[in-house]
Amino acid sequence: MKKQFTTGQLASFFNINIQTLYYYDKIGLFSPRERARSSSIRHYSFDQIYELSTILYLKRIGLSLDEIKDSLSNLTPQTAKVRLLEKSEELKRNWEEIHRIDDAIHRKLEYVEKEKLIKDHDSKKVIYREKRRYLSMGDENVLFGTDSFYFYPTIAIYSPVGKTFGALLDENEELKGKVDDSSILTIEKGYYLVDYHIGRYETIQEHRMKIKEERPDLKFTGTMYNFNIYDQFNSSSPDDYLTKMEFQLDVNTFL
Repeated sequence: MKKQFTTGQLASFFNINIQTLYYYDKIGLFSPRERARSSSIRHYSFDQIYELSTILYLKRIGLSLDEIKDSLSNLTPQTAKVRLLEKSEELKRNWEEIHRIDDAIHRKLEYVEKEKLIKDHDSKKVIYREKRRYLSMGDENVLFGTDSFYFYPTIAIYSPVGKTFGALLDENEELKGKVDDSSILTIEKGYYLVDYHIGRYETIQEHRMKIKEERPDLKFTGTMYNFNIYDQFNSSSPDDYLTKMEFQLDVNTFL
């Protein structure tokens, strides 16, 4: 085995970019044992391969360069154990977050595909719905700062007292202990007139008034639930947005 390595030789030995060694030297993390005065050639001694392998190991398990520098200055079997346990816990948290995001992706995909299939069947029909749950997200001022906005299908709720937003929950989803119970609200069971709106959200109110004019035989409560199917996450053009409109009907409508 060679007793000394140039920067290029050491980089090749560990299969890393030569610039990585230059950078480690620059920040004082890992420097060559010798430097030729007459040139820029640097030499690393054989025993330094153990130090570099430790740095690359700690980097691979996720430690930052600052954490690695701190670890190298007081590395013992005990401190190594603590670092590894801390990193293991961090990885578990990251893994749980990745699963949460993956679940959200599939939940949205399944919702969009299901709604696409039933769109033509449900359009302009009166349909009985069982009660459904949603997470309250408040008004538009706080909407975009909530995780629920990004992870669940969005509902815009128009009522006589104003407009609020919610995140539609899967009927089998268990949220106990994950959110405040008071934030889980219910869309009442009952009859709803269903229609679909294609286009910008600003034109929904016009569509809403037109539907009511077309159905003078129905008694509307004044509450409408808008379920986003295609929104800004599906299309860059607002003209392509697809929204399911559900008009809540008065219980006396069919008496």
